[in-house]
Amino acid sequence: KYTANFKLAAIDRVLLGGEALSQVSLDLGLTNTGILANWLRSFKENGYTVITKKKGRPPKNAQKQGQTTDQRTGRAGKETYSRACIHKKIGGLNSRTEEPRKEELARAITELRQELRLSVKHIIDVINANPGLPHISRSNYYYQTHKLDKDSGNQKLMDRIKEIFLEHSQRYGYRRIYGQLRREDYEVNHKKVQRLMQKMGLFAISIRKRRKYSSYY
Repeated sequence: KYTANFKLAAIDRVLLGGEALSQVSLDLGLTNTGILANWLRSFKENGYTVITKKKGRPPKNAQKQGQTTDQRTGRAGKETYSRACIHKKIGGLNSRTEEPRKEELARAITELRQELRLSVKHIIDVINANPGLPHISRSNYYYQTHKLDKDSGNQKLMDRIKEIFLEHSQRYGYRRIYGQLRREDYEVNHKKVQRLMQKMGLFAISIRKRRKYSSYY
């Protein structure tokens, strides 16, 4: 009972808009989130194309012609959505004032490879073709991915640091997070906390206190 345009608009809100399945389902009046999840799965399985089933069996010639059209539309749709996903993810790294480090960029490219199932060359070509995105060469990408990560054993600590950072509305710097970790019996020094926060891109939001008005000034 839902049209192809209705389904595509809902899918766009999730894939391109980054909205949650539950929120979109609630806004559109869907009975449960499973409906939208099925649309997303079918959309990806059919080459990023919304497929609407019609009653009855179509003629053989019409069926072959429809398959060819769907394949062409699917390839174009997949290309459009993959580019949009790449621009969104890499552009999000560049939202801060400073340019993202090469290891952050390489990590994001690896995640895109797994999500979109695209080659490194294709993803890097899409990134480097956009002047508004931070660029990286393939040799630099492979260097960053194969470089020994000295913090590979600190994943649990890094997860807890991020939890504390988000629990306090991104207002805790490394000193206050260090104090919280010490109260939780973590054996860590403040320099390590600072380094890990910088690596994860966690920077506290500074809030200026307003000076009380005085007529004597």
